[in-house]
Amino acid sequence: MEEADMERNGENLQINFHGNKLTLALDEIKYFEGRAMRVFVTMMDEHQISFDGNLDELWELLDGTHFVRCHPNYLVSCKAIVAVYPAHILLDNRLIAISPYYHELICSKVDELQMWLRQRKAREEWGILQGISGTYEGTLIPIRRDEDVVIGRDPEEADVIFETPEISRKHCSISYLGPKEGFLIADFSTNGTYVLGGDELPEGQPVQVPVGSRISLSNGKAVFVLV
Repeated sequence: MEEADMERNGENLQINFHGNKLTLALDEIKYFEGRAMRVFVTMMDEHQISFDGNLDELWELLDGTHFVRCHPNYLVSCKAIVAVYPAHILLDNRLIAISPYYHELICSKVDELQMWLRQRKAREEWGILQGISGTYEGTLIPIRRDEDVVIGRDPEEADVIFETPEISRKHCSISYLGPKEGFLIADFSTNGTYVLGGDELPEGQPVQVPVGSRISLSNGKAVFVLV
């Protein structure tokens, strides 16, 4: 089996295999998957191309671009990411696992991922809940304007789910008001929700906080920043 020759030329990837030459625009690629000594390329329009190749070699070519490696078998375009969770990256129509080996890499790129996510979502329509420490460290969870995201232990009520007993079944809710208005937080917990640099939020009374605020759950069990 002869592997394809791959070369990066600016914003394009050139692939030569079996006498054929193919040029793919990097902006049009959603993700690469390595499987059984083949590379499968899924385009933004879901069209798929495959060729004999090595994902490690491809990663060397694309390191420093808008692609991120989250798993030994996957390279994902940051432009296609909808959200980043502790163990998965969410694309439009599928979840891709983040393997433990690459988790630190994903965390180190969280600011870059946030930039791409912000470009993908109109800034006026979406806020972002970014995990700073705890179970959701390194995650980026979009919050649509005027919709609530609930944090808690109860999977029936919560969107961001914890298993630790210090977090209440319905701990707090967060909604995004806009870039000037910031966020609205309502606490429903036993152990409290805190705005860092401020006081514990009053239970059951929504409080408006500016973009950039950091919130702590249960006295530091988890910390998020609202961006």
